[in-house]
Amino acid sequence: MKREERPERGGRQGPEKETKEARRMDTEDRKRLVLGHRSCPRALKEMPAQLEMTARDIPVEAVLPPVTPSMEGTLETVLSLLAEFEDASVTVNDWGTLYRVSQWKKGCAARLVLGALLNGQDSDPVIRLFCVPQPDRLVRERDGAVLLRWAPPPEELKRHWA
Repeated sequence: MKREERPERGGRQGPEKETKEARRMDTEDRKRLVLGHRSCPRALKEMPAQLEMTARDIPVEAVLPPVTPSMEGTLETVLSLLAEFEDASVTVNDWGTLYRVSQWKKGCAARLVLGALLNGQDSDPVIRLFCVPQPDRLVRERDGAVLLRWAPPPEELKRHWA
């Protein structure tokens, strides 16, 4: 059986049938458009193009992987595009991206969601150490060296972790 003759099972169609119109379904055909992946950096790189061709009245959720310094420009582009949507949510999967997105979110109505890579970490007893000041430290990363600097967590998180 050829790919284009396969019966429709709700999965992805073959490349010969995939067009902008096929990917841009009416709002009635789906409840929410989910873009990205919790651990795939390439999905973040593709997200600006996907967001640009999506109607602004469609509910959209952007799932972000852990973001490295080389990906910060793409993250900024994604966040600025998401601000244009009527109903948007951002799922973050690392603490640094959570901080960055929470700063951006102050100016828009998007929902902020903790992703699967952070799920359960808020109840880990070690998390209380985030309330204790730590010295600056330099960490080697694939994109180069990163300076980690402690910042006090918000009061509501301190109460939650106590």
